[in-house]
Amino acid sequence: MLQARPAWSAAHLEDPADAISAALLGEAARLLGPWAASPAAVVHHRWRYAQVQSGAGFARPYLTAIDGARLGLTGEAFHPFCGAEGAFLAGQRLARDLLGSDHA
Repeated sequence: MLQARPAWSAAHLEDPADAISAALLGEAARLLGPWAASPAAVVHHRWRYAQVQSGAGFARPYLTAIDGARLGLTGEAFHPFCGAEGAFLAGQRLARDLLGSDHA
């Protein structure tokens, strides 16, 4: 998955989908190598409204026990980076919390 930073996305929000995909794939190829410019499939999506503002999230994922079962809540809002990177890092943190948890 490729996701642009908010400022870039805002500046290119109304650009044609193929132009946005080409720009993101070009940057991925620059960073990762030529292979990244040729995915098997491309699905373009614009997040116009469901956006988490940086700093609006919780300090860390939430983990609790309810009736003996562990329940974790995480996502991009639970990490200062937000976006796909924040969601990934928050998910890793929740996994560590679950593995180290004393909750039954």
